[in-house]
Amino acid sequence: MRIRSETVPHCLSRKNFFSNRAAFAWNSLPIRCVESVTINQFKASIDNTDIVIIEKILVDMKKIKTFY
Repeated sequence: MRIRSETVPHCLSRKNFFSNRAAFAWNSLPIRCVESVTINQFKASIDNTDIVIIEKILVDMKKIKTFY
């Protein structure tokens, strides 16, 4: 299941909440990782994910300044 980040018009500090920062990274993961039923299945799918995809997610997060 994809996560929708919360937008509050007049509260800029709200965009720095962990749930809003993590939404981008979570939505960037491959669908097989997101739809894992158990934590062990999630770990296995992350281990099988190409490292280039994970590095791209981290680079994109740094570009939009959501990774602290």
